[in-house]
Amino acid sequence: MRRLTETAACLVSLALLAGCQSRPSAARSAAMQTPIGYIKRPAIDLSHGGAGFPVKSPAKGSAVPANPADLAAQVKAAYADRLVNGGTVVVTAEGDSPRRLDRLAIDLTGSTVKSELMNRTASPVPGGPPSKLHVRRLEYVADPLKYESFTAGITLEIDSADLAILPQTDGNHTLALYDCARGRARLHISESDLASGLLAVAKAKFKNNLTFGITGVDVRLQSDRSNTLAADVDVHARLLFVPATIRLHGRVTTAGNNVLFTELEATGGDPGGAIAAGFVQEKLDSFNRKIARLLKLPGDKVHVTELAFRVQERLTIDVKFAGTKKPTSARP
Repeated sequence: MRRLTETAACLVSLALLAGCQSRPSAARSAAMQTPIGYIKRPAIDLSHGGAGFPVKSPAKGSAVPANPADLAAQVKAAYADRLVNGGTVVVTAEGDSPRRLDRLAIDLTGSTVKSELMNRTASPVPGGPPSKLHVRRLEYVADPLKYESFTAGITLEIDSADLAILPQTDGNHTLALYDCARGRARLHISESDLASGLLAVAKAKFKNNLTFGITGVDVRLQSDRSNTLAADVDVHARLLFVPATIRLHGRVTTAGNNVLFTELEATGGDPGGAIAAGFVQEKLDSFNRKIARLLKLPGDKVHVTELAFRVQERLTIDVKFAGTKKPTSARP
């Protein structure tokens, strides 16, 4: 995929918006579980090609190559540009035509993402309906994939996948999942790596902010049912020159391609944190006790059928999804 962080950060953002109080009362918990509205924007919006598979075009704006071997080489070159020292990238493309592949497999295991790419997002060129290629079996593995301050892992298997070929503003292309028969993905990350990743993203976001800055993040996760994730997130910050600790609490519950946000609260651990928490709470209130669509992809054909959380020594997120295609190989 173009960047693990685009998918991982979206999934992990559920944990950041999540987090719950240790023992809410039964009456309060029941009340908070009742949805009061809907959020128009999806929780994870990849409809513009985010988290796609990059293709490095040999000439600016040139189309996908005419044979699978060249396609594999161009995907490998695109990933090498994003990884320290070119990474360890293995790409296999099998079939008679790049437009109809029997198998596309990408393995980035053990590679390290360049730090300057942490916050890069996809920039597709606006246009009409995209052209597509078909892959009977699509596989992706990056387990582990390393970043400047944390490590995570992701695997992906898809049966009968249509990939949209999306031109990018830099002259290259992205292959984004458009439709499929079915698939599954697994993401795993430790609590300490999750905290480090969130800290890196937060520091980058507030890098040039002279009023507010993040200095540390602590995360504690809990999953009492497979479709719920709860967390306590302590954000250590500075408000002007005053230390500020903000404590976030909440819960997410998934059902198919929907996610419900509940118990979202921000409190201050000190006077500076209390001031900052008031602003944060206003943002959380726009999500609290509301349902959002979990995932949106290009073409709007693929939807999540099941998302399961597991918290043991690390957070594991298992995702199953399906589209409109008929299966052409064994179930992933």
